[in-house]
Amino acid sequence: MIENGRLVKASNVLVKEFSREEAGKMNVKRYCLLAQLSRPTFYAYYGSLPQLVTELLVKQLEVNFVPEHGGYNSGLNQLLLYMSANRNYFLHAISFIKDVQCRQTGRKKGEEFAIMLPDKVREAILRVTRNYVAEHSKTGDYSNKMVRNAADLIYATLYEWINHGMRDDQSEIVDRCQIAVQIIEDQIRKTAVGK
Repeated sequence: MIENGRLVKASNVLVKEFSREEAGKMNVKRYCLLAQLSRPTFYAYYGSLPQLVTELLVKQLEVNFVPEHGGYNSGLNQLLLYMSANRNYFLHAISFIKDVQCRQTGRKKGEEFAIMLPDKVREAILRVTRNYVAEHSKTGDYSNKMVRNAADLIYATLYEWINHGMRDDQSEIVDRCQIAVQIIEDQIRKTAVGK
């Protein structure tokens, strides 16, 4: 896992580069040139470019998905607004990860991180969702299975949105997630049997 301070510095470089409409191919040499960093320092800090991009995407999801402020739906909307505002960045970063996934040779450093990105994103959404339900549940009596299913539905909706180029408006994506949001809110209001 990469230190938060180093992720912030890397974020500045990658977001700027991947946000350009005509973002070119990113590699360690190019990253080091943009970040004014030597290659040995890059490898010491970040391990590999796929590892860096994967951890950065997951961290940005966790930082921008904060349902505590105004409810789960509000947190989801905040995340989607952030992703929409940074559309080029997300599409280029995901394209980079897909390129790494497609050329899986088992020999390139960092390929395993690119392969794990979908699972890491799913886990991050589940973690945020579970924390929200646990903190806001009136009785602590909620179904982990229902929370997981709702989080998986949100993940699947986001994944589909990204794979289709994030063309749909973020409000449409929020609308598609309303069943999952309702399940989550129902779990918060759930009371123990017999009470």
